[in-house]
Amino acid sequence: MKLLNQVFAVALFALAPLVGFSADNEATKVFKENLKKAQAGDPEAQCEIAQIYVDGNASLEVKADRKVAKSWYQKAANQGHEPAYLSLSKFHAMGANFYQAYGLNQSDEIAESVKWDLLYRDKEIYPSLNWMYGKMSESTKAEGERRAKAFRAEQAKKTQSPSRK
Repeated sequence: MKLLNQVFAVALFALAPLVGFSADNEATKVFKENLKKAQAGDPEAQCEIAQIYVDGNASLEVKADRKVAKSWYQKAANQGHEPAYLSLSKFHAMGANFYQAYGLNQSDEIAESVKWDLLYRDKEIYPSLNWMYGKMSESTKAEGERRAKAFRAEQAKKTQSPSRK
C-alpha cells in the first residue's frame, strides 16, 4: 500500500502541470489578486506587493526592485496604514546599511528610517543618536524628526479637507 501511495504521489506530481494545477499557478493567482487589491487602494495588499518587490520572487518572475517596493509601501503609508510605517523604517535602514557598507553617504536613508520609525511609534523625538546599524549625526536625527512632523501635518490636512469623490 505504501508503494502504491508513492506511485500515486509521483504520478499526481507529474500530471499536475498538465491539468493546470501547481503551487506556482496558485502563487501567481494569489499575486494577481493581491495586485488588483493593491491597485484598488487596499493598504495591506500594497504592503504585500511591496514586500515581494523588496525580495523578488523567481516563481512569480518578479525581480527585486527597490523603487517599485518603495512606491507600494508609500501608497499604504499615505493612507495612514501603520504597518507600512514600520516597513518603510526597515526598508530605509537596510538601504542605509547598504550605503554604509560601500562607503557612500547614508544620511538621507537614515533620516527616512528615523521619520518612519517616529511615525510608527507615534513619537515626536527620536530617543538617541543610535539607529539600527550604528550612530547618526545630530543633523540627520533632526532631519528625520522634521520629516516626520511634515508628514503628520500633510496627513492632518488630508483628513481636514473635504473628500473629492
